[in-house]
Amino acid sequence: MTIVNIYYLYFSVIVKVSLYIGQYFYDILKDMKPTELLSTTQVAERLGITRQRVFNLIESGRLPAFKIGRSYAIYESDLQLVAERKTGRPSKQVAKGKQAKSHQSNSRENVIKLTYNGKEWHKK
Repeated sequence: MTIVNIYYLYFSVIVKVSLYIGQYFYDILKDMKPTELLSTTQVAERLGITRQRVFNLIESGRLPAFKIGRSYAIYESDLQLVAERKTGRPSKQVAKGKQAKSHQSNSRENVIKLTYNGKEWHKK
């Protein structure tokens, strides 16, 4: 067996293995649904909001996204998570109700005073 025959045999095996591996991954990938990645600008246009609001949704964790370089990428399927959100600001009555409620929870009646005598905590 000459060196040329050995090289030919070696490369033919490499080519066959490469084709087999390529076909294997092709079979896996052909069944996957293509997903579209959107930029923050595209998401803002589709949802009818500003880019800053998109950033706020991402930072609050309501809109899943990942970074590619300095930009965010969002899967199109994830837009359903924020599509059913309430729009606009809360009414003044709701805001006042929340403020009054939080003020009430901080009143002196609801505060528990504790003292420490060196060994254990005591409720006053």
